[in-house]
Amino acid sequence: MFAIYPLIYSALSIVRTAVVKPTFYVYPFYNPAFFREMLFKDKPLEIVPAYLLMIPILLVAMLLFVGTPALLICIRNRRVK
Repeated sequence: MFAIYPLIYSALSIVRTAVVKPTFYVYPFYNPAFFREMLFKDKPLEIVPAYLLMIPILLVAMLLFVGTPALLICIRNRRVK
């Protein structure tokens, strides 16, 4: 349940920066050029492939954000029983 807030916040931030003000990014990893430049330094930025590259990376990061506490809770519950 606690993972809903980061997911919604990230989605709204990405949509807002893409539509409303594309020069301001709340965090550098919400900038589609961030991952594109990190992985493909010499190629020019194409916005659609950059977003397609950014979204799965952010989803994996959110899974780590949610999965780590869930794993710790499971470990603790097994040790308590």
